[in-house]
Amino acid sequence: MGTLVAALGIFGGIIAICRPFISDENKVFSPQHYMAKIIAHLQYAPTGWKDNAHTDE
Repeated sequence: MGTLVAALGIFGGIIAICRPFISDENKVFSPQHYMAKIIAHLQYAPTGWKDNAHTDE
Protein backbone atom coordinates (compact mmCIF):
# COMPACT_ATOMS: atom_id res chain seq x y z
CA MET A 1 0.00 0.00 0.00
CA GLY A 2 2.82 2.40 0.87
CA THR A 3 4.56 1.67 -2.44
CA LEU A 4 1.38 2.50 -4.35
CA VAL A 5 1.00 5.81 -2.54
CA ALA A 6 4.66 6.66 -3.18
CA ALA A 7 4.34 5.78 -6.89
CA LEU A 8 1.18 7.90 -7.21
CA GLY A 9 2.94 10.77 -5.48
CA ILE A 10 5.95 10.57 -7.79
CA PHE A 11 3.88 10.32 -10.96
CA GLY A 12 1.55 13.08 -9.76
CA GLY A 13 4.57 15.31 -9.15
CA ILE A 14 5.94 14.60 -12.62
CA ILE A 15 2.59 15.45 -14.19
CA ALA A 16 2.34 18.65 -12.13
CA ILE A 17 5.82 19.73 -13.25
CA CYS A 18 5.21 18.89 -16.94
CA ARG A 19 1.74 20.47 -17.17
CA PRO A 20 2.91 24.06 -17.95
CA PHE A 21 4.96 22.79 -20.90
CA ILE A 22 1.92 21.39 -22.72
CA SER A 23 0.74 23.87 -25.35
CA ASP A 24 -2.85 25.07 -25.45
CA GLU A 25 -4.69 23.47 -28.40
CA ASN A 26 -7.24 26.28 -28.52
CA LYS A 27 -4.73 29.12 -28.74
CA VAL A 28 -5.02 30.87 -32.10
CA PHE A 29 -2.02 32.63 -33.62
CA SER A 30 -3.10 36.02 -34.90
CA PRO A 31 -0.37 37.90 -36.79
CA GLN A 32 -2.71 40.87 -37.30
CA HIS A 33 -2.83 41.42 -33.53
CA TYR A 34 0.96 41.49 -33.23
CA MET A 35 1.37 43.66 -36.32
CA ALA A 36 -1.10 46.20 -34.90
CA LYS A 37 0.98 46.38 -31.71
CA ILE A 38 4.16 46.96 -33.73
CA ILE A 39 2.51 49.63 -35.88
CA ALA A 40 1.23 51.38 -32.74
CA HIS A 41 4.85 51.89 -31.62
CA LEU A 42 6.09 53.22 -34.96
CA GLN A 43 5.82 56.85 -36.00
CA TYR A 44 5.50 55.95 -39.66
CA ALA A 45 3.80 52.80 -40.88
CA PRO A 46 3.29 52.21 -44.59
CA THR A 47 -0.31 51.40 -45.49
CA GLY A 48 0.82 48.15 -47.08
CA TRP A 49 1.96 46.78 -43.72
CA LYS A 50 -1.50 46.78 -42.19
CA ASP A 51 -2.99 44.02 -44.36
CA ASN A 52 0.15 41.94 -44.96
CA ALA A 53 0.77 40.55 -41.48
CA HIS A 54 0.32 36.99 -42.73
CA THR A 55 2.86 37.28 -45.59
CA ASP A 56 6.64 37.51 -45.83
CA GLU A 57 6.50 40.82 -47.71
